[in-house]
Amino acid sequence: MYDPVAMDTEYGIHSEPRAGHWVAWAISGDDSRPAGSVILVGQTQEEAEANAARWIERLATEPGLLRAVPAAEADASGGNAGPS
Repeated sequence: MYDPVAMDTEYGIHSEPRAGHWVAWAISGDDSRPAGSVILVGQTQEEAEANAARWIERLATEPGLLRAVPAAEADASGGNAGPS
């Protein structure tokens, strides 16, 4: 299982079962939405979380992978217009 303390990053991982498989995604801070709008799938919780951990590693080296939040969504969510 993913250990958020083991990685030196600002991201965490959320996972849950869905229709016979597991999905996981990177979260940033108190925001429960998938960072970069990316959801990763695995046959097991461990596999899905490992896929999400690899995604976090990629984000650390390529922050441009995160999609910017459109202005209309940023206004609705209190002005968070994407990564800083």
